[in-house]
Amino acid sequence: MDVTAIASLAGSVVAVLAPYLAKAGEEIAKEAGKATANKVGLLYQTLKDRFKTRSSAKEALADLEAQPNDPDVQAALRIQLKKQMTKDQTLVDQLQQLLSEIKQDQETYSFLTQVYGGNVDSILNIGELKGNLTIDKRYGKSQYHH
Repeated sequence: MDVTAIASLAGSVVAVLAPYLAKAGEEIAKEAGKATANKVGLLYQTLKDRFKTRSSAKEALADLEAQPNDPDVQAALRIQLKKQMTKDQTLVDQLQQLLSEIKQDQETYSFLTQVYGGNVDSILNIGELKGNLTIDKRYGKSQYHH
């Protein structure tokens, strides 16, 4: 897996975990339902288990638990995730599978949207762009020029 894909995967993992951990202190299972807690919780537990013997990564995850909304803490965990994924294809495969399951689950997706405090109007995922991209909400269309 290339460096860009690893960075993107690390960013996705942190983006899912941060709101989960922010709500954990407010009894996530009651608010989001067992399905959400189980799917995102499994992602979280996977990282906890993998990072047990890796002190820097373990510390970065613990910091995210304590301060899930801090962008610097999120960045630190992304860095640790990238380091671990570069060395461990099994971890990459596990994280990709878990994120795929989370994205396919409407309840989990709805929860993540609610935690961020807004409505998702559209989702845009861009892998590689060569040229210009214009998104104009007034007309409900996108244009790509290369």
